[in-house]
Amino acid sequence: MVSAAELEPLAQNALQSTAVALGYGDRAVSFVTLGSEAELLEPAALLSVVEALDPVALVVTDAVAAECMSRAYKCEVPTQASSRVLGRTCVAFRDFSEMLETPELKQQAWALLKRLPLWDALR
Repeated sequence: MVSAAELEPLAQNALQSTAVALGYGDRAVSFVTLGSEAELLEPAALLSVVEALDPVALVVTDAVAAECMSRAYKCEVPTQASSRVLGRTCVAFRDFSEMLETPELKQQAWALLKRLPLWDALR
């Protein structure tokens, strides 16, 4: 999970629950926080961190993080969409935390998160 700022506990819990629902388990999520806008992690550093973690899939939680991922991986990471980043499924949001505010937006977020591969399909 890549975010510009630290996610609120509600958003973190929702993403942890998603990992469990998709079969990854309750310890499969790593959170990468880029920092404040004035001190965002440099693209090369972000690439190094993500590649060191070697995730099977990526979730980008906000537009700032999507832009940083686009620069780091030299490919478009569109928000509110599923894409591929260096062979991995990536889902990116404009603002994941905001999508937890209403039942309708939660459904939209879940629909996008369901585009991530099921763990059983990867084995």
